[in-house]
Amino acid sequence: MKALLINEYCFVLGMENVLANYMKTYTGRKVDPVNPAAEDILLEDIAHALSLNCRGNGQVTHFYSVAQHCINAAKEAIARGYSDKIVLACLLHDASEAYLT
Repeated sequence: MKALLINEYCFVLGMENVLANYMKTYTGRKVDPVNPAAEDILLEDIAHALSLNCRGNGQVTHFYSVAQHCINAAKEAIARGYSDKIVLACLLHDASEAYLT
């Protein structure tokens, strides 16, 4: 249904053969989520998107962002004395959700 609506919109604009295969990020980059280029993945875009995405698909009693969840995981790793590599992994473990949700 979504593709059909996009096709109808493009047809009205005279662009019936044009479908975007990318998403525009907060910083203005055009990223193809199916085939991303490493230079198009920016921490600023990841942080921005995750700060606006609610954990649990919004089925919570108050807003709790994916970014806050990642920060809490990193703080827990620090408190347990884990390495910087593990702390970084905690911060980035949901990074793909910035592009794939």
